[in-house]
Amino acid sequence: MDKPFEFESDEEIQDETSNIWTVSYADFLMVLLTFFILFFFVNTQVKNSVVKSVASAFPQVKKEFNLIPKKTITALDQQFHLSSEVKDDTLILTFPDNSYEMGKIYLNDQIKGKLSNVLKVLEKNINKIEIIFVGHTDSVPVIQDKKNIVEDNYDLSVLRASKALQFALHEGILPSHVAAKGAAEVVRNSRTLSMIIRPYQGKNY
Repeated sequence: MDKPFEFESDEEIQDETSNIWTVSYADFLMVLLTFFILFFFVNTQVKNSVVKSVASAFPQVKKEFNLIPKKTITALDQQFHLSSEVKDDTLILTFPDNSYEMGKIYLNDQIKGKLSNVLKVLEKNINKIEIIFVGHTDSVPVIQDKKNIVEDNYDLSVLRASKALQFALHEGILPSHVAAKGAAEVVRNSRTLSMIIRPYQGKNY
């Protein structure tokens, strides 16, 4: 008499296949290790090309500056003769050329009035933004003088930004929402002031 056919239990089948995934995982790790070994030995130009190719394969979410309405920015440009530039989530406002007298660290009265009005507009959204004042100079070197604490255009540009920041504090802008830096003639070859306005990131300067 033939022995009746016996079905394998689910537990027996699971025991035979339960470790199959480890083989695939081990293969994946080996491929990944090989990639990094090869990537380490290739030159920088090839590395950059690979990184760009990988990055382009993933969609990137473009940040937009929406903390201040576009019509308000346009109004600031037209009313106070500013130039505005939006880069992702950052707005850059720049005052007209020659807003400073040569070698001076204070804005002239006309530009100071414009800055006051701009700050009043920005103050409405100050809890959401931070302002970085950037001082600029032209390419004319600073006249060296033993009594002059300004040694070069970097010193001059920093002092211009610092004085603009102090003016903003006097106008009621929160100290934790402002910062200052100098750019000499590197960014703009002009005696002017820029304001970088971006989302508030906390007091991390």
